[in-house]
Amino acid sequence: MIHMQNYYIDTDHLHSYIFLKDPNLKKVLGNIHEEQLRAENLKKIIFNRSKEIHIKVPFIVFWELFNNINKYNSTLNNINLDYLNNELFSLFKEDHVDLIPPSRECYNLADTILSKDSRFDSTDALIVSQALSDKDSVCIFSSDNTIAQSFGVGIISELNKKLCDDGERVKPLKIYE
Repeated sequence: MIHMQNYYIDTDHLHSYIFLKDPNLKKVLGNIHEEQLRAENLKKIIFNRSKEIHIKVPFIVFWELFNNINKYNSTLNNINLDYLNNELFSLFKEDHVDLIPPSRECYNLADTILSKDSRFDSTDALIVSQALSDKDSVCIFSSDNTIAQSFGVGIISELNKKLCDDGERVKPLKIYE
């Protein structure tokens, strides 16, 4: 039996994928080599995956991306928003990517993360909590230092183990930077 696997995407990967498509937004990116690697990884994941792999983008990631586009639009004035919107919306067509809302359990996990680790902001805590609370998730694509460090030793590592031990996860969630 083939087991469904859910891959979660953090804002940084979606951000790289979309921003590299606009020459003006590309100018605001940091290390272009790292941004291109993230964009290429996301492209490979989305378009070269098997049928049992599902890509999940938390609502808050989608909101954060649009917030970033709007922030730079006011300073650059030359961003083709219609083009970027079409690019982004095309990801959500034809079963490429699912946009998902957080559940009540996600908010509870996010609250636990925030209360145990002051390095987390509410957005990152909610993004990680969505991946953790999905028993079929296998990985989260994120290059956020706080998230990565907490996967090694920290609250994410603790919650990951607890959820597996309690049978709420099939296997531990992994992070791919």
